Amino acid sequence: MIASKYSHTIVVAVSCALTLLAMHGCGKEAARETAEKTIEKSLAAEGKDAEVTIKPDEESFSMTVKENEDDNTTAEIQMEKDGGTIVVTDEDGSNSTMQMGASANIPEGFPKDVPLHNSLKVNMSLTDGGSGFTLQASSEEKFDALVKFYIEESLKLGWTEQMNMQQNMETPMQMLVYEKEARMMNLVLQQDGEAVNITINVTQE
Repeated sequence: MIASKYSHTIVVAVSCALTLLAMHGCGKEAARETAEKTIEKSLAAEGKDAEVTIKPDEESFSMTVKENEDDNTTAEIQMEKDGGTIVVTDEDGSNSTMQMGASANIPEGFPKDVPLHNSLKVNMSLTDGGSGFTLQASSEEKFDALVKFYIEESLKLGWTEQMNMQQNMETPMQMLVYEKEARMMNLVLQQDGEAVNITINVTQE
């Protein structure tokens, strides 16, 4: 999975990408080459062989990361000023994809029996290329209305409730767990100022 195997590598690369995209005058060839070498050196210190390319339009950043020469697992990172996509390809050819920021949306193959409120703004999506999906989203809808929606719609769509718990009444957080056909669906809804943050995770048991 992206979050475990490449977490530190991605943090380094994304941080560098965002810094480079914010720089003025980084389109000059010398500055671009220096930036590429700096990122490669940072990743080499973590034992990663990296090929880094900064696009000449100064609007995006891309790179490919390999664990070592004998490992065919790669991480491809494409960052723009308002978001990005990370694709990890394992040796068997399977892909895990993470989308962030404006690039994030409901991933292809997302289960149709997982309820999605029409007010959701997706901030991050993660799929393992199979049955595993994670969404992080926000909504301007009322907290209680969202909780009611997810409880009612989950039951309508055939999910069986395994847990329903609310914590911290001042800044409420609701945790819901459902099961269906050897799959688990975990939902966390948390008030954050005027918005509600929602995490939906679907996994195969």
